[in-house]
Amino acid sequence: MVFEKLGPSLFDFLRKNEYRPFPIDLVQDFARQLICSVSYLHELQLVHTDLKPENILLVSLDYCRAASSGRSSSTRVVPASSSIKVIDFGSATFEDQYHSSIVSTRHYRAPEVILGMGWTYPCDLWSVGCIIIELLTGDALFQTHENLEHLAMMEQVLGPIPESLIQRSNKICSKYFVNNRLCWPDTSTTKKSVKAVKKLTGLRRLILEHGDSSAVPHLDLLVDLLTELLRYEPEQRISASAALQHPFFQVHLPNSIPSSAQSSQHLQQGGGHVLVAQQHGSQVALATSVQQQASGLHHSKITPSVAPIGPGTQPSFAASGRNSAATTHYG
Repeated sequence: MVFEKLGPSLFDFLRKNEYRPFPIDLVQDFARQLICSVSYLHELQLVHTDLKPENILLVSLDYCRAASSGRSSSTRVVPASSSIKVIDFGSATFEDQYHSSIVSTRHYRAPEVILGMGWTYPCDLWSVGCIIIELLTGDALFQTHENLEHLAMMEQVLGPIPESLIQRSNKICSKYFVNNRLCWPDTSTTKKSVKAVKKLTGLRRLILEHGDSSAVPHLDLLVDLLTELLRYEPEQRISASAALQHPFFQVHLPNSIPSSAQSSQHLQQGGGHVLVAQQHGSQVALATSVQQQASGLHHSKITPSVAPIGPGTQPSFAASGRNSAATTHYG
């Protein structure tokens, strides 16, 4: 089953925009919609397991130029609409299903997955935290392809891995630790690896040095939210429903998207993005409803006409989002 053609992924937009970070109001809007989608999935006892900027699509191809804030007087490219949709439910797993040992794309993989502890809903929230930082800075937080280096990067940004987590790691991963401390660097560690780890800093400094200047006034709230999303212990990590109530999402931020939709242009891209339903008969309805929920909940007027989730049924919403040029109806 094929869904509608959508715009570029958030990763594609960053890439085409030379990895310039998004302004803080767009990050807030993207994060709210993403967490809303995750909360809805978790209510259905479903874990996405592969959240990343490539799997978050802008609804529109349109973009426009807006004045840069703070550090530069030049203009920047921003999406003409902040509406997004979460895609790719191919590896989504119901809570009562078999859980494969390795899930998530490397850069967004939670520590409990790396350490072979098993995983559930909190692994999605770790991915959300990594995504928010990438939108804030333009770069993936943990750029690695190896477990030990990945854990070292986590410690560089977030502090030491708790002993309680180390003691719960499986036998294969226990080799990374001696006396409850990470064995890094070891004799096989390259200079390149050491440099990659050492260049990382704590969350506050990371955002100050690499984030858009519009984020600075809201730094305390941002760091607090990210700290809750990136807790090592999955049991202590904030839930999606609780994250939606975080004070960062209560702050009204000036809109960086120009009000004139007529100044927008199309971002060039090849081919359309589609979502193919897989695995479950009910997943067609689920995927559609998650996308609909995510597309316009920020300061939106929602008129739901909701049918039960199941094979052949799906919610229908009419939503007008703050950053949408026009009301979109889904049926």
